[in-house]
Amino acid sequence: MHTLITGGAGFVGSHLADALLAAGDRVTILDDLSTGRRENLKGALSTERCRLVVGTVRDEEVLEPLVGACDRVFHLAAAVGVSLIVDRPVHTVETNVYGSEVVLRAAMRHAKPMLLASSSEIYGKSTSIPFCEDDDVLYGNTTLSRWSYAVSKSTSEFLALAHYRTSGLAVVIARLFNTVGPRQSGTYGMVVPRFVESALRDEPLRVFGDGEQVRCFADVADVVRALIGLMDEPAAFGRVFNVGADVPISIEQLARRVIALTGSGSEIERVPYDEAYAPGFEDMRVRQPSLERIREAIGYEPSLTLDDTLRRIVAWKRDATASVSEPPESPPMADEQPAEASKRAPTLSVVVPVYNSHRELKRCLGGLAASTYDDFDVLVVDDGSIDPVAPLVEKYGFRCLRIAGPKGPGRARNHGVREVRGESVVFVDADVCVHPDTLALIAETLANHPECAAVVGTYDNAPEDPGFVSQYKNLFHHYMHRRWSGPINTFWAGCGAIRREVFLEHGGFDEERYQRPKIEDIELGLRLAAGRRRVLLDERVQGTHLKRWTLWTMVKTDVFDRGIPWMELMLESGRIEDTLNVSWLQRASVAAVYLMLVSLLAAPWIPGMWLVAVALAVVLLALNFDLYRYLARCRGVVFAIRAVPLHWFYFLYCGVSVVAAVLIRMRGRAQSQQAHDDGGRVPVSGEPPA
Repeated sequence: MHTLITGGAGFVGSHLADALLAAGDRVTILDDLSTGRRENLKGALSTERCRLVVGTVRDEEVLEPLVGACDRVFHLAAAVGVSLIVDRPVHTVETNVYGSEVVLRAAMRHAKPMLLASSSEIYGKSTSIPFCEDDDVLYGNTTLSRWSYAVSKSTSEFLALAHYRTSGLAVVIARLFNTVGPRQSGTYGMVVPRFVESALRDEPLRVFGDGEQVRCFADVADVVRALIGLMDEPAAFGRVFNVGADVPISIEQLARRVIALTGSGSEIERVPYDEAYAPGFEDMRVRQPSLERIREAIGYEPSLTLDDTLRRIVAWKRDATASVSEPPESPPMADEQPAEASKRAPTLSVVVPVYNSHRELKRCLGGLAASTYDDFDVLVVDDGSIDPVAPLVEKYGFRCLRIAGPKGPGRARNHGVREVRGESVVFVDADVCVHPDTLALIAETLANHPECAAVVGTYDNAPEDPGFVSQYKNLFHHYMHRRWSGPINTFWAGCGAIRREVFLEHGGFDEERYQRPKIEDIELGLRLAAGRRRVLLDERVQGTHLKRWTLWTMVKTDVFDRGIPWMELMLESGRIEDTLNVSWLQRASVAAVYLMLVSLLAAPWIPGMWLVAVALAVVLLALNFDLYRYLARCRGVVFAIRAVPLHWFYFLYCGVSVVAAVLIRMRGRAQSQQAHDDGGRVPVSGEPPA
């Protein structure tokens, strides 16, 4: 049996993967590693029967072949945790609703049975205790983002049941109640790992509200057993099941139980909900399931008590802490190490130029610190920031180099390369957060392609800023880079690597010409191409863009910092080659936009020009249909429709960039000619000097 688990690097998903592998399954895991961790899969990935695909369920191009290749799907990918739900409501709704829709459609097309993981949040503020699957639900006001998770999960259930009724999709819905066990993180508000971590450090256990809210905690081993049992039972398809434990305990009682089991000296600290989350936050007073339906269907009964589970969590936390804090046995003395080993350069050196981007830099460094690759060092080059950069960098254990500035990222990167010793240099912008596997993929690509001088990646399709322009700008970038996977003749310094000796041989970035962020990376790429150096675009190498785009900053950057200087470079070289944003399709689209504009302006005076404008609009839609279809898959049809006029506006100002660059070049030539005529005339042979 080949099983696909979405969200399989998360807490429940990783335990499910372990159980399926133990039963002999082959397992494919799809996870974007936003809340899941590769570390959870350490055991699973040690076998050849398990593989991890880093990607999002919202990306249909990634998901579709995975569903087609498997025998069944466990859909666990979701936005999880109360903190995340309150802080990022848009992300919550889009991930849970659209993500489930994409998975359900793929399962329906390939006729693959699936389990949809739902939540006890479905019941909202219901007072019918215990919760039964057929009970009515009650939610709070839509102005309270706290309920967005419940609504998104209920919408996913409606979609699943609709597919079951209309197309016969074999789908079962599991409403998970509080599930706990080893590997669970307290980062997003999960109460048990938070309590255990605080108790082991003898810190106060923070109990929100009055502590009288009641929950039932099930061990993840029991929950996983229930999920597999439901998927193996044909009579379960088309039905909803509560999954968890049904023994209630208040949160304050839980805190006291954790203190007693750990032998901690911690005290209990009460924290108002408004302080813990946001003003007006509403909690469920009681969350207790009825397990009658799942008992009748598969004979399910929790086998582990809460105390059993707490002991497992405490032991796991202590082991994890010991493995991090204890030094290795009999470490070798420094003078016993061979000189070559002590001086060995890392495979990769990461150079991050920064100027006054403290918030983004913190995320950037956190992403690098979470890398699954370990043979690298990091140098942050502070280009004269007003913000205190060095203390933040040192907090992560990285090096910081401050230079007089600001003189632009090209100069900062050049300084950085001269200071590091890595075989290859990875450039990461301060407003980019790399994925945990980004550096490993770069190292792998460079090792597997010795003929390549450099490798570049792309922004992922999940930018941090929720604004429409930011989403469009980053998705467009991701699409263009992903569409072109393979050799290119430009370089991208947002997240790209180059062999250090090649960089130095070609003189690095042109820091004199580009003293502010412009196209210094593209210009370097063109020099590499002219020197017959190969640059490879690897779409797997990705980072999250943290920048907020507005319409003005987009136009300003695309015209003055990209379009005009890039066109000037092409005019200087005398070559206009297809690559990334400069392709025949782009040039044809620019021409179509201007012809359509001329047709619209002429329409009041020339009959039939309206029809010409409409025909050109159809041509534009056809030329760029693949992009619009991709935007619809990622963010929905409404988003794609809104993006069309913005994309056509992009073509409009691309044309402005071309004209401006040509005029600037003509003016420069005229000035040079005038200077030559005025004072630099050279006498021809035989002519007497003046």
